[in-house]
Amino acid sequence: MTIIKGNYRLESIADEPSKTEIKKEYFFKNLYNNPREAYTIFTESFNKENVIGLAVSNYVEKTRQEVEDPNYLYLDDDRLNTGYSDFLSYFQNSKSYEETTRLIKELKVDRVRNVLSPLSVIGTITGAITDPSTLLLAGTGAKLLNVTAGGKTFMSPTRLGYAMSAEEMTKQLLDKKRDTNVGLAIMGTSFLLPGLINKLNGIGGLQTAKDLARYEKYTDSANNLEKTNGRKSIDELDAEGIDPRYLDPDEKPTTSSAGAARTRGVEAQKSYNEEMLGEEISKTLLGIEDSPLTSVFRGLQKSVLTARQMVTDLLEIPLYQKKNFDLKGGATTVSIENEINRGKAMIVASMRSVEDMYDKYLSRMAKEMQKDIGKVSRTMRKMGVSKDGIMSFPEFRAAVSRSLVSRSSQIDDEVIQAARMIREDFFNTIGTRADDSGLFLIMPFKQLDFWKGKLDLMKKQGLNSIKIEGKDFSTAFIKGKIEEIESKIKYISTNTGLRKNYLPRFYKKDIIKKRQTEFTKIIYRALLKENPNAKYAEAVDIVDGILTQQPFYRIQKWQKIIASEEGYISTPLGISDHVKARRLNLNDDELIAKGFIEGDVFGLMRGYYRSIMPDIVLTEKFGDPGGLGLNFAAGGFRPGLLQVYKNYQDKIFRAKTKTDKDAIRREMVEAMDDLESNVGLLRGTYGLSADPSSAVSSGIRVAKNITAMTYLSGILAAVPDVARVVMADGIKRNFGRLYEAFFKDMGWRMIKLSRADAQLTGEATDMFLGTRAALFADTGDIFGLMNTLERKSGQITNFYFSYINAMNIWNTGVKNIASLVNGSKILDYVEAIAKGKQISTKAKAQLKNLFIDEEMAKKIYAQYTEFGLGKGAGESAGYTQLRVARADNWTDKKARDIYLSALQKDINITIVTPGKGDVPLWMNTEIGGVLAQFKKFGMAATQRVLMRGMQERDGNFMIGVVALISMGGMVDAMRNRQFGRDYSKKKFGDKLASAIDRSAVLGIFSDVNRMVETLSNNRIGLAPAFGAGRPYSPTLKQKVGLFGPTASYVANLTDIMMDWGKGKHDYTTARAIRKTLPFQNIWYLDSIFDKFEKGIR
Repeated sequence: MTIIKGNYRLESIADEPSKTEIKKEYFFKNLYNNPREAYTIFTESFNKENVIGLAVSNYVEKTRQEVEDPNYLYLDDDRLNTGYSDFLSYFQNSKSYEETTRLIKELKVDRVRNVLSPLSVIGTITGAITDPSTLLLAGTGAKLLNVTAGGKTFMSPTRLGYAMSAEEMTKQLLDKKRDTNVGLAIMGTSFLLPGLINKLNGIGGLQTAKDLARYEKYTDSANNLEKTNGRKSIDELDAEGIDPRYLDPDEKPTTSSAGAARTRGVEAQKSYNEEMLGEEISKTLLGIEDSPLTSVFRGLQKSVLTARQMVTDLLEIPLYQKKNFDLKGGATTVSIENEINRGKAMIVASMRSVEDMYDKYLSRMAKEMQKDIGKVSRTMRKMGVSKDGIMSFPEFRAAVSRSLVSRSSQIDDEVIQAARMIREDFFNTIGTRADDSGLFLIMPFKQLDFWKGKLDLMKKQGLNSIKIEGKDFSTAFIKGKIEEIESKIKYISTNTGLRKNYLPRFYKKDIIKKRQTEFTKIIYRALLKENPNAKYAEAVDIVDGILTQQPFYRIQKWQKIIASEEGYISTPLGISDHVKARRLNLNDDELIAKGFIEGDVFGLMRGYYRSIMPDIVLTEKFGDPGGLGLNFAAGGFRPGLLQVYKNYQDKIFRAKTKTDKDAIRREMVEAMDDLESNVGLLRGTYGLSADPSSAVSSGIRVAKNITAMTYLSGILAAVPDVARVVMADGIKRNFGRLYEAFFKDMGWRMIKLSRADAQLTGEATDMFLGTRAALFADTGDIFGLMNTLERKSGQITNFYFSYINAMNIWNTGVKNIASLVNGSKILDYVEAIAKGKQISTKAKAQLKNLFIDEEMAKKIYAQYTEFGLGKGAGESAGYTQLRVARADNWTDKKARDIYLSALQKDINITIVTPGKGDVPLWMNTEIGGVLAQFKKFGMAATQRVLMRGMQERDGNFMIGVVALISMGGMVDAMRNRQFGRDYSKKKFGDKLASAIDRSAVLGIFSDVNRMVETLSNNRIGLAPAFGAGRPYSPTLKQKVGLFGPTASYVANLTDIMMDWGKGKHDYTTARAIRKTLPFQNIWYLDSIFDKFEKGIR
């Protein structure tokens, strides 16, 4: 069929002219020469997005007389097998050969006339603007959607959701060709839109009357403080964590008024407003830093200094702060997130010790059995393959776990030595640090002081009972409570992580449920040893508790802590479950042997570290594991949530009008919620469901593992990382460093030593921990230890990242190189400062952003000259470009810690690695994680590449952008060749759009662009702007893919089941089957899957 339009004769969709040609030769000519044609374009597009117009056009459509053929099935129409597979849904309602002919014609005409015509876009926008739902939002009808609570009016999500959903369902009924998936997206968005609108109106997270009532309830306590705060002295305010400088925010502080700023070094010499300004993110010209996109962005916009400072205390900020560019400004604070990540070096060191002992074990066994165990055999055994009586590496690790709790003499020497090293270097180290922080006994002592205080009060007043939070407590009850707590304190003091034979228990709940009677009997026997009169029912209760317990305790919400009569005391906090007193003396060796608890020592170390180390570091920083600031008054701790709250309450008290007070209250609620969420992110508890080990939650995590193995291509997609190394310090300097590393004698020694430094920071450890790949895929957490299916899928996923798509190998190598390059850069800068040389403002800002002020720079350089290797060190070894710190030998612990923290942060900026604060909070929920899987990298790249580059705005950034896009183009060419496409025939605009997309230079905007292109049927977006728009609408599955890779996977499974259910399948079914197979997206396996796909057509 030939279609003649303008000067063009179109034989098929693929023959369409470019968008530019259509604009010049078709659109404008028809606009003036054929106004009716232009009118038709406009009205058809208008009707598609306007329910009234759609109703009218639907009525006209019904008058069309179509001949129905009961034997006709559009899937059997040969014309649709070639060139139309991407939009078969367009023909699904066709009832005859003639109707399909008409639809083919309409499709071809529409692609030229409507899709690529600007009038189509204008018509669509006009129809949407005049749609009833839009009028409800913008006009007087908006009042119907509003609700009022507590004197505040805001938009109701349910009212708007129901209104827009009803309208969308009407459109679906009127337009048979309307995309059902887009309809579902519109209906879902309609319920979320009010939250965004309320945000923009300054209502924070308050979306319902219930939420607002809760907010008022928990902020009324401000009135209690108003009676006293106005009379407090500066010293009294300071003792409570209230920064007194804000009373006169523009005045420079004196010694007596420096207040909370004393702990901030040089910042103590600044006024309140100056320090507030310094905490803000330096401008990027993009304005994203001023948006409410993430909890970090919101937190650094708050009007209370302690709230801003707590953000940087908690989470890593990859962007420059304004104080970094201030000559008198201070350095960015080392975050708890950075410290937790740096501590992972301890896990890797212990894992390496176990691996070394396994190598010794294999060597001994090879000698005793006179067996040749070469490199290939060793590799296979480490992967778990061993059938000759010699333990595989997984079996060896399980033996190490049993050795930690067993005194058996039937254990191999290498196993015993490995267990001893893990005990001393890992468990005892963590236990000592936990004991020193006071973590184990914080709440018991707080509770003890509380109940003793109540008992003393009752004695003074001669009371037999006392009312607490509306409940009566007798003297006998309180005495019993005191005895219970004292017993608990005694038990914890002798049974923490330092006790002999301690091993964290991660119960395999699915196995316990299958063999619950057997497990209950084990518990009962343990009870009988302690109490011969114990009842079996007690064992049943304990087992029920084990099945519901989690590796983390949830801390009470801040509102409940503050609103309760006695604050945090009468509503006790929880901490890591490994801190909880374990009164049962169970035989861990037996539990491991029978499979009831995790027995892989590697899994135990990772799980234990992730569950307890955040609690330890939070306690060291704030005095408690919830970041509340419970012990702030004791001194030596940073202001926590309670101090932020008090600062806000004092600010509310001093506000002049009710309007101002209400505004501060709303800001306080958002700030407290966000800070509490940030603590949850560090502890791994934010966004968890009520039961994270439930079948649904476990299924979601397994689904993520499957989609990661199915869709992630691995090392090929990561090639642009190379360009990021160039951006780190300029092409000239870094080329010299890399040349010296790879081509000069002894260069490989520097690479090896730089890897050691990187691993001291917790980086370049991916072959052990798989950290970066897991962050990309949003997979891997502590709960996988509790479910067999999830544990196995996690092991396979880690194997996939290590040996199939090679991401773990790549990440280890590229971070090793980044360590060498960035470490040399940092040491270059500190040398210049130590020697009094001038360095650029940008270089100074980089150091401050990496926690290094002038005083610290001198200390770091002194340690480098004494212990380092390379240029300017005591041992230069002839290097003129490279420097390696060899920080493990440094004697100045503070300088060592700051340098390693700086190196870790710089590596993760250069080799984009998502941080906990880089993404919106909703992406860390279960459902949000499914919808946004694979999107965290884009969010991280937005800050670490695009926004940071816009802050620097120098030649290095521009050169880096060109390098990134070039690398992206190279990857695109390789991917096209992989799929058998001729890259040379690809339009330049298409090549450029694809190169930018694969470069990650636009960060999350690349994902947004793909979404816009998909939803606009390839009419709006980067590719159409470059003249590379597709002449056809995206398929239904492509639109479903906007809801995440899991949705795409389910869509493929649905297609397969529907095709097989109808007894018909073709090449589209074969492609869908392939798209559900793990490893199918690996470039070197592509030919194998191609043959498989062809074989099942």
